[in-house]
Amino acid sequence: MSIVTRRHAGRAILGGLTAASLVRDAHAQAWPSRPITLIVPFPPGGSSDVVARALGRSLGEALGQPVVVDNRSGATGNIGAQAVARARPDGHTLMLATSGPGATNRLLFRNLPFDPLRDFTPIALIAEVPLVIIAGPRLEARTLPDLVALARARPGVVDYGTPGAGAMGHLAAARLEFLTRIRMNHVPYRGSAPLNTDLLGGTLALGFDFVASYVDQIRSGTLRALAVTSAERLSALPDVPTAVEQGIADYVATSWFALLGPSGMPDGVTERLNAATNAFVANAEARTLLTGLGATPRGGTPEAMGARIAAELATWEPIIREASISLE
Repeated sequence: MSIVTRRHAGRAILGGLTAASLVRDAHAQAWPSRPITLIVPFPPGGSSDVVARALGRSLGEALGQPVVVDNRSGATGNIGAQAVARARPDGHTLMLATSGPGATNRLLFRNLPFDPLRDFTPIALIAEVPLVIIAGPRLEARTLPDLVALARARPGVVDYGTPGAGAMGHLAAARLEFLTRIRMNHVPYRGSAPLNTDLLGGTLALGFDFVASYVDQIRSGTLRALAVTSAERLSALPDVPTAVEQGIADYVATSWFALLGPSGMPDGVTERLNAATNAFVANAEARTLLTGLGATPRGGTPEAMGARIAAELATWEPIIREASISLE
């Protein structure tokens, strides 16, 4: 190919790239052209619903179109997530995701009808949601190392409760077992309320659950917190140490709220949504809401959110496999 021909070819390529960029920019400028549907894959009234409605109001104001929250619950979040995965990738259908339908359900369900890495466009991490390891009145252990020593001395004897099989509390306990090589006995409950009741009543000695349901009891001393599962201490429970502080390296187990869309969304639309979501996370009122739900506000880029999903899958795969946790 001659120098002249190569120059013409280069100009053609640049022209094509410029044209494609203009099309994407025009699409982003025209969007949104109608109301946006924000799917929550869980029932109304829960923390995901509360966050989605606050985020929806903020996005609506920033983007100039109403955001309609659509609760499509069922199958541990998979019904709503599948609807998003199959939606047109035009930026008018989004999901307020948690780490279950956004990542780990792929490891828990044998025949999941979507793949979080392939079928979603990551937009932004909103907040992390840590757990607390809670001791009831009759648990002998006073610290997390005490619990590990107790479980090691009595394999399979220590009972622990979670809000359900495959819930993040269950995964967090399995991670503790995986890292410390202990073995405990899982008692799944149907939600946090009955678990909390049995811990307070002394029927159950140990629980793994999200922080928000236990802050008042921990502050009053009716329940004891052995550790929080975040990388840093929580402002709501500043006196409760992390597991890492207590010598269990790499023990971090958190869920999250994130904004995702169908795979193939235009870059310009994703960027506008990311900017609007980060503005929501930075807002003082939104931060108060999130911390009140036991969450730690985060924010970040679409690339970081995509890396977070991949990292979740890599982290949890060997733990879920070893613990033989599966849902159908």
